Amino acid sequence: MTTLPATQSFGRRIRTEFKPRRVLLGAVVLIIGWEVAALLFTRGMTHPEYVMPDLWYVANHGIPGLSDYYRGAFGGQLTSEGATPSFFLGVLAIVEHSLVSVMRVVTGFAAGTAAGILLGLVMSAIRPVRLAGFGVSNMLRMLPLLALAPLFTLWFGPITLASIVSIAFVVCLITIIGTMAAVGNLEPSTVEYARTLGAGRAHIYRRIVLPSIIPELCATTTLCVPMAWSVLLASELYGIQNGVGWMMGQSLSFTLVDRITVIAAVFIVLTFASLRLVQILNHRLTK
Repeated sequence: MTTLPATQSFGRRIRTEFKPRRVLLGAVVLIIGWEVAALLFTRGMTHPEYVMPDLWYVANHGIPGLSDYYRGAFGGQLTSEGATPSFFLGVLAIVEHSLVSVMRVVTGFAAGTAAGILLGLVMSAIRPVRLAGFGVSNMLRMLPLLALAPLFTLWFGPITLASIVSIAFVVCLITIIGTMAAVGNLEPSTVEYARTLGAGRAHIYRRIVLPSIIPELCATTTLCVPMAWSVLLASELYGIQNGVGWMMGQSLSFTLVDRITVIAAVFIVLTFASLRLVQILNHRLTK
């Protein structure tokens, strides 16, 4: 049996294996880069914290400042009731609004993925539906999808449903295209052999096509995760009164860069955690 050269083997490991130390190294590089940029870029400014605050300032002012967004989900006194902003209340605000945002992303992502796979299979199996729907799907996909989120808020109102529907819509469009591409990439013999044995179309798609396209669909779902979080941010920035995106909008209104930095870091963590979870699920499905 032939073995891969050391350089190719190393490259393959880099591309396919997840190592926590690599993520930690990337975080350290990002922190150092931020600190260096903050010191160099804001040198000589009277109020550098309004432009690019260092991380010490962010930790001591940005996180406690988020106490103003705490709604009392876990008990305790609110700053609107006289409580002093603190690191603890800031963390509670992050957790409270993160849970709301995670619920919206999970619900929208699951609904969009399920609908996208179903519609993609139907369009692949039925020629008239494919001819009618493929062009529409591609046309909608060319629209600025992030700009559609405020439109859903206008249609459904500034409520959770608007955010979920906007996420599901975007994920569904991407998944439809990914599903049809995965079906089109199947070897013709995969389906033809089952058909010669008398299998019907529904049976072929349920027992052969769907399991066969799962590995390729994994790439589509991985692509949809960061898109879902981006759409969530766009939807929560407009009118919705809770969620991590809402906190971002409030901080942007008053140019509170220290708080914006914290919220951006929260988005990075949540997106990365969601991506890892989907990758783990994909690995279990294709193991």
